[in-house]
Amino acid sequence: MNISIKSTRNKNLIADVPGASDIILEKTQGLPQIRVNYNRSKTAYYGVDINTLNTYLSTAFGGKITGVVFEGEKRFDMVMRFDNENRTDIDNIRQLQVPVSTGASIPFTELADIEYTEGPAKISRDNTQRRVVVSVNVRNRDLQSVIEDIQQKIDKNIKLSPGNYIEYGGQFENLQNATKRLIFAVPVALLLIFIFLHFAFGSLKDAIMIFTAIPLATVGGVFLLWVRGMPFSVSAGVGFIALFGIAVLNGIVLIEHLKELQHEGMTNMRELIMTGTKNRLRPVMLTAGAAAMGFLPMAISTGAGAEVQRPLATVVIGGLFTSTLLTMIALPLLFEVFYNVKSIRLFPFRVIRSKIIILLSFILIPVMTVNGQDKKLQLNEVIEIALQNNPEVAAFALKVDESKMLKKTAFAPGKTNLTYGTDQNNIAENGHPLNVFGIEQNLSFPTLYAAESKSKQIEISMSESRLNIQKTNVQKMLPMLFNVQMLVNKREVSKMLDSLFTQLLVVSEKREGKGDISHLEVLNIKAKKNQLSIVLNALNADIENALKKLKVIMNSDSDFEISEYVEMLPEISAIPDSLPVYQLLKLENDYYNSLIQVSKNKTLPDFSLNYFLGSNRYENSKYYHGFQVGVAVPLFYGSDKGRTQAAKISGEAQNLLSQNELNLIKNRLNELINQQLKYKVLLSNYNTSGKLVYDEIMRTAIKSYQLGEINFYQFVNSYETAVQIQIEYHENLYGYNVATSEIMYFSK
Repeated sequence: MNISIKSTRNKNLIADVPGASDIILEKTQGLPQIRVNYNRSKTAYYGVDINTLNTYLSTAFGGKITGVVFEGEKRFDMVMRFDNENRTDIDNIRQLQVPVSTGASIPFTELADIEYTEGPAKISRDNTQRRVVVSVNVRNRDLQSVIEDIQQKIDKNIKLSPGNYIEYGGQFENLQNATKRLIFAVPVALLLIFIFLHFAFGSLKDAIMIFTAIPLATVGGVFLLWVRGMPFSVSAGVGFIALFGIAVLNGIVLIEHLKELQHEGMTNMRELIMTGTKNRLRPVMLTAGAAAMGFLPMAISTGAGAEVQRPLATVVIGGLFTSTLLTMIALPLLFEVFYNVKSIRLFPFRVIRSKIIILLSFILIPVMTVNGQDKKLQLNEVIEIALQNNPEVAAFALKVDESKMLKKTAFAPGKTNLTYGTDQNNIAENGHPLNVFGIEQNLSFPTLYAAESKSKQIEISMSESRLNIQKTNVQKMLPMLFNVQMLVNKREVSKMLDSLFTQLLVVSEKREGKGDISHLEVLNIKAKKNQLSIVLNALNADIENALKKLKVIMNSDSDFEISEYVEMLPEISAIPDSLPVYQLLKLENDYYNSLIQVSKNKTLPDFSLNYFLGSNRYENSKYYHGFQVGVAVPLFYGSDKGRTQAAKISGEAQNLLSQNELNLIKNRLNELINQQLKYKVLLSNYNTSGKLVYDEIMRTAIKSYQLGEINFYQFVNSYETAVQIQIEYHENLYGYNVATSEIMYFSK
């Protein structure tokens, strides 16, 4: 009884534990019994022993073998007992007549107390020890934490008698046993994977590189378990073991291909990595995707065994996602790092790196310092940043996507009409009205869908052309860039003059002290120096304003500088034939022509298809099938004809406008080519003679002034002439590049 009471208290305590449900206590009490309690004094009085009474009772109700019956070779026991009607109730036992020593018969109830009682329903034993089972199902929590909470409650509130104890079995016992096996199996699996990788590649660093897929795969598996709210279980642990094997497959595919490219003679590491990852992107994605899709039904299963399948599949799918990212992003970087390691010594452990790494470490220190300053951007870098950040380019790219989505609207057959009806006049063969279900679909003439599709495709091409034109509009910011470069070069010339006049001022003040020159000449030098300072300040302000405008076009907040080196664009001697504006004008004409075809096809007949099924629920009913095909012919097509004629007129008008636009474009391009030619002649003149004159004036003027052969005014006049030559060169180069860039990126 004590064990039953304790088990009942355990059940009540477990009911308060979160996650514990379906708590069932093994039934050990409450089995109905008939108890016969003999009165010893009466049995002695009547001279009847207990054994004889038990024999009477068992024979009357249970039966006793009294002989054997033979049927041929068969033999059957002859059993004697009361009829069924005399052994159905407790009163039958009480009225059982028992002979006594006096020769009389008395009822059984005179010798014993006979009553209904409750006895043990079940007595379970393990190793000869009594036990009672309390069964618990775990829901919405992990098994381990639920058992720990149960243990804490029972240890705190239940005190067991000596010889009694509590064991936790079932799935928890299996979990403990499986955990012990996993503690051994997981390290063994990881070790075997590493050994096999080393055997496959014959290289320790290749094995380490591919082995790095396992930690990130583990992160993905744990993360997806957390997202889905699943606890770690034995099946999840098995899933991790399976995941480790699958995760390294992608790494093997990529590293093997990179090494193959190395053996083929590809030495440039960047080119090797870009080529290898590009070639193996599809195999890697297919390997991971096929495995993940194979586990997907298990991950979403809800039937029998789902509690085992779902954690296993979840771990594999999440781990494959992160390990694939590692394979395509981190593994190529590790490949570059590891292949700058010559070898690894184990005893003593030492990593022997390539000399390139050592040199790079010294080279990167000053590079990192330089990167802390404002970066100087080249021409192509400015254009690239502007194209990436410009919101109008992004908007036109979305317009292209919109046009592609609208192409799906070319095939628009209309809504399908479902009908149901009954008619007392529509009688079936069984004499009852039919219930008719119908489906109807209207379709335009097939050539209309083809014309619509062609028109939508032209719209896509037009959107792409407008995107290209917008990109050229962004690239037309080059004149602003050239203006910044011209201002920067003018500033450099002014700085050179400022430095020169600073030196002249020092020399002139000394010569004034000696009486070689007048004080007025010194004042003129100071005035010129002050004038140059004003010019420098103005140039700095102009450069700052120009950079701000450039940043607005580039849609960039980061500070940068423009390289002062001005690249002379290649000459364009003839009008280009492949400008985006040409393509757009042609597409606009084609679009108007396609609208004419759409309008013509709308005048063609439409079709309708109708299928119906009729029946009723009365006796001898049948199914009656039918269909109907209709053609809608436009008898009054004046409006359609008018729209077609209007489309033709609109197309002709567009052709005229396009032709006029082409003539204006060609005229403007001819003007730009002539401007380019003019500036080219001026630049050629500078390169052949102007630069020599500039250098000679600068050299002679300074030397003559220092020797006293010319006065200050002659020196200033000569110097201004030389500076003017240099400034005109930068302005002519600016004009040439502006004209050339307008030709290259011409738009409406």
